Amino acid sequence: MAKNNGDSEIRKTTGAPLLKFDFDFVEQQAALGLSYEQLAIACGCDLKTFNKRREISPDLQEAVDRGYRAKDINDVINALYQKALKGDALAQIFWLKNRSDKND
Repeated sequence: MAKNNGDSEIRKTTGAPLLKFDFDFVEQQAALGLSYEQLAIACGCDLKTFNKRREISPDLQEAVDRGYRAKDINDVINALYQKALKGDALAQIFWLKNRSDKND
């Protein structure tokens, strides 16, 4: 049976101690677009272990989700920027309005 002691580490009452995940690292790697399998490898475990830990650790799943959201936002920003550079007037207006210091 797993117990959540309130920090980033979840301990079992028996057996070997569980791997401790660095949530900032997981978030950064997810923001690069790594798959669950790639995230597991980057964290030093297999996919089965990573998925099991995501189920029992809301903090781990939230770190993954934050990273994936950041990746999505960055992709949209880059696509808009590329359209603006290619001469799309609407994209240019939107880009400049949202980049200005005074969003009025």
